[in-house]
Amino acid sequence: MKGLNYSKGIHVVLKQVHYDLQITNAALLMINNMLISLGIRLIKASNKISNLLNNKLLSKADMATAVKILLGDDLSRFALSEGTKAVAKYKESRMRIKRKMAKEKYAGLQFKVSTTNSLIHKNINKNNSSYEDTGVFLTAVLEYISAELLESSGDTARDDGRKQITPRDILKAVKDDSELDQIYSGYILGTGVIPDINDKLLQLKGGAPNFQNKDSINGITKPGLQRLMYRAGVKYISGLVYEESRYILKQFLIKIVFNSIAIAERKKHTTVMYEDGIEALNLLNISIYNTKGYPGTMSPCKGSEKVSKLFPKKEVNKKRKRKPKTNLLRIIKIYQKTSCTLLPHASVDLLIRDIGNDLNKNITRYELNYMWLIHATIEDYMVKLYKNAILIALHSNRLTLMPKDIRLVQTITNM
Repeated sequence: MKGLNYSKGIHVVLKQVHYDLQITNAALLMINNMLISLGIRLIKASNKISNLLNNKLLSKADMATAVKILLGDDLSRFALSEGTKAVAKYKESRMRIKRKMAKEKYAGLQFKVSTTNSLIHKNINKNNSSYEDTGVFLTAVLEYISAELLESSGDTARDDGRKQITPRDILKAVKDDSELDQIYSGYILGTGVIPDINDKLLQLKGGAPNFQNKDSINGITKPGLQRLMYRAGVKYISGLVYEESRYILKQFLIKIVFNSIAIAERKKHTTVMYEDGIEALNLLNISIYNTKGYPGTMSPCKGSEKVSKLFPKKEVNKKRKRKPKTNLLRIIKIYQKTSCTLLPHASVDLLIRDIGNDLNKNITRYELNYMWLIHATIEDYMVKLYKNAILIALHSNRLTLMPKDIRLVQTITNM
């Protein structure tokens, strides 16, 4: 949310849990965005609880109940403990210390309580307010969650031999912790996926029909879709899957662009903005943890750098022959490690503009960050679709991904 920032506090907490590590700007902004999103969810949940009791003031008890409901057992227990201690220290210090200080100083917190109070006032029901200690309690809870994210992602970065926490480290930290994964169940954009190749694909052989599909949707080509399937851990692909994928991708894009344009029109804007895209995704119940400009203008992989990152020169120049099976698994592992976008951005850009032009000819301008947001979202959406579809194929004793597997996933999950 614009104007709300815990960045300074995040830096201090990082030094408390990992004094020798740094954090990239993209990762810092991403954690800030994740904390703000969690804060909003907690405020809205506690607001509903308060309304059930016909209270006009949001209390610490309401917030504690929301924490118990939304966070897992272990996280909620420690978060409630930290929040209770912060409130007790705040009240004691206010009585003991006579000079005026910031509220976070009384409570011994690193995050600003004023930022949390602003977040509460922006998301609380109209004509409602909150008790003074509610903001202190929520600030302590968010600070504890940030410490958990930073500690886990810092361990991941150190295991990889790096001194900086990146967005991919945040993804690994979330996916490795079941409770954090439950809280942040949406897409963490620009981070790739956790490497995972099914054991059956490592042991058995399989194949796919070899024929070409000439139809395409404005440059969404077979190699681009193939790269997404490799990222999902798919080893063998039916030629019919590409046409099915293009259709699904376009239908998903139409939903997002339609909502984005509707929101822009409601705001009386002539340009579709990044914020419109976030709100459009929220309407589709798609949670996004991202920061403006990443991936995209802050993406680590641009132009020829993509090739050098994916296929280092030392490996490209080697002319020794490899077995197809070994080489294909190597390619899958490479695409699972990279956080680069895999579809050509120019083709996605053109497709979004064509869809937008069909929906509303009056809106022809799109913010660059909006384009990158939608690009990253559709890639993560397709990868998740392929990952579920290959499980269905394996359940049917097949190694080759087919269109019927994807359709069954859509039917089951209503994706």
